[in-house]
Amino acid sequence: GKEHLKALLIKRADKFANKLTEFLSLCPSDKSQILTHNLPLVVMLSTCSMFSSHLLWTTQMSPLLGAGEVEKLDSKLRTLNVKGLDSLQMTYRQFFNDRVFNTEEDENRFSELVAEIGNWKQDQTECVLMSLVLLFSPDMLDLSNRKMVEEEQLKFTVLLQKYLKYKHPHGPCLARSRFTSGMMIVTKCRDMRR
Repeated sequence: GKEHLKALLIKRADKFANKLTEFLSLCPSDKSQILTHNLPLVVMLSTCSMFSSHLLWTTQMSPLLGAGEVEKLDSKLRTLNVKGLDSLQMTYRQFFNDRVFNTEEDENRFSELVAEIGNWKQDQTECVLMSLVLLFSPDMLDLSNRKMVEEEQLKFTVLLQKYLKYKHPHGPCLARSRFTSGMMIVTKCRDMRR
């Protein structure tokens, strides 16, 4: 179950990357570096986003099962008089509890990172743009054409910044704050992998 879910999420992220002209134009060694090191960050973002504290189980499960299947499941559970469906939320640990922590503090920090990453995005556009910023992150990669990857990341970073300004036209401080916290997502996703 869990390994199948992880494999599915990686397969979808790989498919996403391989549809991008910017990614396809990279040399094979740079593509390999990005897929090996950054694709797990994109999966981390999408996974944490599924467990955002404001999402109910039906919204959380839709990316995995499809909206139609979730609707059928919801209907079936309601006919069985299952209680609490209107406030049910799935947690990250229910799906991915295979991680062992040395201390309770490590486990709490991990849970905080899941929440911070998962609660950052407010819409799909933000999620896609942040995924692109993560995918093209040149940090800690041994790249043949670092400049090209840096330029792609910068392009998507600027698009994210412009989108947030557009989305919050009367709140420039809010747009800046959201952009700054968004840039911290890159570091937080890396921290979660350790």
